[in-house]
Amino acid sequence: MTIEHASVQAARKPWGVADLHPWSSIDGSGDAVGELWFQRIDQNAPVPALLLKLLFTSEPLSIQVHPDDAFAR
Repeated sequence: MTIEHASVQAARKPWGVADLHPWSSIDGSGDAVGELWFQRIDQNAPVPALLLKLLFTSEPLSIQVHPDDAFAR
């Protein structure tokens, strides 16, 4: 099995938090971080592509369901 590294992107959210330890050392003290997005770096990686989001909240969040296009019609 090959080990593959991922890139990380911080998404600033008003309901986020400043302290992301132990998950990340990103500083959220300026604007709170609500999500960390981890994505594959290799553009030629076989599908399926991977997106992992970790949510960090300082407030309760609502549950959201996103139906597929056929169900939404």
